[in-house]
Amino acid sequence: MFTRTFDRRVYLTLGVLVASGGIFVAFGVYANWPSNREAGYMPPQPLAYSHKTHAGTLKIDCLYCHTNATKGPNASVPPLSTCMNCHNEVQPKGKDGKLKPDIALLLDHWKQGKPIRWNKVHVLADFVFFDHSRHMADGTI
Repeated sequence: MFTRTFDRRVYLTLGVLVASGGIFVAFGVYANWPSNREAGYMPPQPLAYSHKTHAGTLKIDCLYCHTNATKGPNASVPPLSTCMNCHNEVQPKGKDGKLKPDIALLLDHWKQGKPIRWNKVHVLADFVFFDHSRHMADGTI
């Protein structure tokens, strides 16, 4: 009689532990799935840079800023001097006639010789390796 009760308790406990562990694992996988973890992720940046403005509206070629995209596996973040190639001359002003705050910050960093510290947007798992060679091979870069 004792062994039957003991067996039921052991199996019930094991069943609860396995079910709980399964739920825990399923939740962990769901929470860390890239589409759930990174969808719409936009960390705050020091400047409100817009690819839509620079590459879209102004049609600046990607390779003008990302010169390493054809030379190595990563496009890299351009140095501040690349920004200043244009922004030494082009310094947009707001409706009040003053420099736009982001342009003022850009110029301030340039005068002080300080780089802009961008916050990383794309976080890939350690086993993921992305490079631009496929885009270079098909002519899109």
